[in-house]
Amino acid sequence: MGKDKLYFLTFISIALIFLVMASLGINYSIKICVNLLVDLQLESSKREVKEIARLSYLQIKNGESEVDIIDHIQEALYETEPGTTFIVAINKNDEILSHPKPELIHKKIIASRRLKHSISQSSSINEIYDILMDYEKKFDGVYQPNNSEILYEIPIKQTNISIVSVVNLNKLLIHITKLKRRLYTIFILMGILIIIISFFAVRFIGSFYEKELEVKNSDLEKDIINLTKLNLGVFNYQQRVFDEERKNEASFLKTSPDLKQANKKRLLTFKRNELIPTNTKDITYINTENSITYVVNTDGKRSTSNLSLDEIYNDLDNTLFFRANRQFIVRITAIKKIIKYGNSQLKILIHFSEIEILISKNKAAEFKKWLNA
Repeated sequence: MGKDKLYFLTFISIALIFLVMASLGINYSIKICVNLLVDLQLESSKREVKEIARLSYLQIKNGESEVDIIDHIQEALYETEPGTTFIVAINKNDEILSHPKPELIHKKIIASRRLKHSISQSSSINEIYDILMDYEKKFDGVYQPNNSEILYEIPIKQTNISIVSVVNLNKLLIHITKLKRRLYTIFILMGILIIIISFFAVRFIGSFYEKELEVKNSDLEKDIINLTKLNLGVFNYQQRVFDEERKNEASFLKTSPDLKQANKKRLLTFKRNELIPTNTKDITYINTENSITYVVNTDGKRSTSNLSLDEIYNDLDNTLFFRANRQFIVRITAIKKIIKYGNSQLKILIHFSEIEILISKNKAAEFKKWLNA
C-alpha cells in the first residue's frame, strides 16, 4: 500500500471516528445547555416572584385591599419590558389581574403548566428537552402569540391572588436555536482542528518510524548481502576442497611434502576400549564437553580423544579447519549455512546435525578472513 493511500485512509478513519463521537456527544451537550438555560430562567423568575409575593403579603398585613395590591403590582409590571420570562398576577380562575401588557388584563391566561409540573417533579433532562422540542416542532419558525409556559407559581397568603412567572416560548426557542447553531459551529471547528492535528501527528509519527524502519531495512539488506557473500564463499571453498580431495593422494603428497609433515591425515580416537584411527577428511567437527574431547564424523558417529582442542587444532590443516570458539573446531565441508545471530555474532549450521556453533563478534572477522583465504 502506497504512503498517500495510507495517509488518506488514516484521514478518513479519524474523520469517521470523530463524526461518530460528535453525533453521540452533541445531542447530549445541547440537552445539558438547554436545561441550564431553563434553570437560569427559573432561578431568576423564582427570586422575582417570591419578592413580589412577600411584599404583597406585607401590604395585606398592613390593611391594604386586594385591589390596592393588584394596582401596586400593575404599576411595577407596567414599567417592565416582557423578556424571555415575565411576571403575571392571576386569580384562582386563571384570570389575568396584572400584566406587563395592560390590554390582556381580565383575560384568561393562555399558558400551559406542563413545563412547571415537569420541573417540580425533578424530571430528567430528556423530558424537559422533549417538552421544548415539541413546542419547537409546532413553532417551526412561525411566531405564536400564545406560545407560553408557566415556570413558577406562588400564591399570596390571605388572598385569591397568585404571582406566576411565564416563559415566552417564542423567545426561548429562538435562544435555543442560536445555542444549537453555536454548539454545532464549535463542534465543527473542533472537529476540523482535531482531524487536522491528528492527521499530521499520525503522519509525523509514521514518518519518524518509517525512517527508522528504512534504516533497519538498509542494515538488514547489508547483512543479507554479507551473509550471502559469506555463504557463497563457504560454498566455493568447499568446492575447492572437494576438488582437491578427488585428486590422487600420492600425487598430492608428492607435490606438497611440507604439508605432509606439517598436518596429520589421521587422528587416533577411542570408543570405549576400542582404538579408532579417524581420517581428518571424515571429521565434521570436534568439540569439548565436560573436559572430554569428542570427534564427530560425517556419518554422525562420535568418538573421544585424549588430546585437548588446542593440541588437535595445531596438528590439523588450518585451511580446512577453523577454531570457532573454545568448544568447537569445525571443518569447512561440514558447514551447511551461516546466519546472523544477535547484533554481530554468526551462527554456523552443520550438515546432518542439529548442532549450532556460535562465532563471537571478535571471531567473526577472523572467520570471514579464513573463508576468503
